[in-house]
Parts: sequence; structure tokens; C-alpha cells
Amino acid sequence: MSQLGLQDIIQVYPNLEHHCAGFAPSKGRRCRYPTNADNRARACALLAKGTKKLHAGQPVDALLEELAPLVLCLRYHQYQAPGLVARWKEDIHSFRMSQQAQHRRQMSRQYTSPYSGDLDELQEQYEGLAERVAIVLDNLHRIQGHLHAQESRVRFGSGGDNSHLATRLDLAQEIITNSRRRLNRILDDERSPPRLATQQTESTQQDGEEPHQTATETDPEQREDRSRSSHSPGSSTSSTRTSPSPTTAANPPTPAITSTTTARRSVLRISHSPSRDNTITARPRGGISRRSVERDHDCGICLDALLVNSNNSDDDSDSDSDASSGEKEEAVDLTWCKARCGNNFHSECLRQWINSCKTSGRDPTCPTCRTRWVD
Repeated sequence: MSQLGLQDIIQVYPNLEHHCAGFAPSKGRRCRYPTNADNRARACALLAKGTKKLHAGQPVDALLEELAPLVLCLRYHQYQAPGLVARWKEDIHSFRMSQQAQHRRQMSRQYTSPYSGDLDELQEQYEGLAERVAIVLDNLHRIQGHLHAQESRVRFGSGGDNSHLATRLDLAQEIITNSRRRLNRILDDERSPPRLATQQTESTQQDGEEPHQTATETDPEQREDRSRSSHSPGSSTSSTRTSPSPTTAANPPTPAITSTTTARRSVLRISHSPSRDNTITARPRGGISRRSVERDHDCGICLDALLVNSNNSDDDSDSDSDASSGEKEEAVDLTWCKARCGNNFHSECLRQWINSCKTSGRDPTCPTCRTRWVD
């Protein structure tokens, strides 16, 4: 399979597009001024050189800084070169991350184990998430460009009280920063499961020993239950020193069966939130079941919560009980994947997703499992 060129990764084609790659804030669109012919020829040569360096694993930052002024018009938008370089660097970083994910998936397929199917499913979910995050980041870039234009008009515009506009701009910038931080945290959380599951797979296959104690120590549910029982008012000191169950000591489980069960349970828990309510709903053989909607479930497109508070409670109690918190949660208009995975999405988000797919000339697919969407 042919490798992607640098021009395909950063979406710059100076040999085909003779217009400026800058953004015209006053028009709300891309600049239509032509670029210099000599600059376009130099840009094509730099892109070819950058493609070789990129696939050789060499840095291309200096090359991008040299390339940016060549694809911008000389009259208006040379000042946008630093922003263009920053966007290209993020595109290249996303490309390299996807290449590493593909390499890890190929390596995981070499292992013949009972949980190889789970690893493939986790890797597929991560790649789908990375693609959606890339779309969200692209939208954030576009919004940030509009914010910069608004900020310039507020600062250098005519007289008048513009304090409320400045406040709104600051709030929007803060929202974008928080969104970026949350997206990066989600990517970090989703990037680790295949590696952790593979390490546990190798250790259980090589040792062949009884993993019962290890599973007990690392199981989040049991550790959480043990912590709650030790801190509850009604618990006594003697309850934490109870001797092991005689049944466990007399009848130890078979190593092979326990190893498989422990690793599979670990894979399923790592791939989702640590909450005990966030477990994978098994699909029946005869059809697709809709996944339950919990309070910590997010829409896979906009990454906002599926449930919203219908009333705000003034009770700041730290109790874990939902009944005592005084909050009622209700689901907004939702739709779900009837083709394969059963995941829930905001109906409005999915309509935008389907319109985006149709605009790009491809069939609408599920944002999570990438299966063709079924209404």
C-alpha cells in the first residue's frame, strides 16, 4: 500500500490549488488571492522532501516553517504562517499516533490467545475515538480562528464599551482550553488498555501459576468494597483481619481457567470507565441490544454527558447514594446504533455526523463501531 505524502497529511496541494491557504476573518472563509508561481514550485519541492523525512522518522518542523510563507498570499496573510505551522504539527502528530496504533494492532494479532478478539475490539474502539477527537480538534481550530478575528475587532474597533464582548471571548477561550485538556485525557486513557492487556496476557501464559491473589489485589471493585467496609462506622477492627475462606484454601481454582477469566475481566474493565455500572452489555445472538444510559456515559461525538440534570440540588453532601443527592437526571433526545454496537448518541450530534458523511461523499457509519448506519 502506498504511503501518504506530507501534502495529504496537512491538506496542502500547491500544484493543484493556486489560492492562498490563509483565512480571511472579514469574509469568514478561505482567502482567494493567488499565490506566487515560484513559491508554489518551491512548496512542491519542500513537500516531496518532507515526505521522505517524515517516513524516515526525521523531524520536519524546520521544513514546515519554511513551507508556510510559500502557500500564503504576499499581500494579506503572511502573518498567519505561525498558526499554520502549529496546525500542521498537530496534523502530523495525529498521523504518527495513528501509525503507531496500527503497528500495535498488527503486533497484537500475532498473539494467539483466548482474548485476542477483545484486544482487536479495544484497538478498533481507540482508532474510532482518535478519529472523532481529530474532528473535534479541527472544529476547535476553526472556532479559535473566529475568536481571534473577533478579539481583533474588539481591541482595535471604534470606541464604546466592549467589556462584555471581551468577557465572552475569555470564556470561549477557557472552554476551548478545557476541551483540549479533556480530549487529551480521554486519548491517554484509551491508549493504555491494549498495552496493559497484552502484558497481563504474556505474564499469565509464561508463568502458568495461580493468579487468584493478584486478581484480588488489582480488582478495582474488590479494592473499593474493601475500602468502604474498612471506613464504615459499623465495621469493627476484627472484620478486617478475617482469615481466608476455607473453601478457597481447600479448593483452589484451576490456573488456566482463572487466568483466562481474570485477563478477560481486566480487559473489559480497562476499556471502559472504572465505575462498576460501566460494564459491557452482552449482545444477544438474535439481534442488537441498546446499551444502558448511565450518569457517567458521554456522547461519542460531542463528548458531553448523555444525561442532564432536570433540577439542581443545593445539597453538597458527599454521599454516594443517588437517592439522597436530590438530583434527578433525564436523557435528552437520544438515538443508538442498531447495526452492531448499540451505543447511544445525541440525536442532533448524529444528524450532523450523517450530514458530514454525506457531504464528503461516503456512506454514513456508526461513529463508534464504523458499521454502516441503520436508521
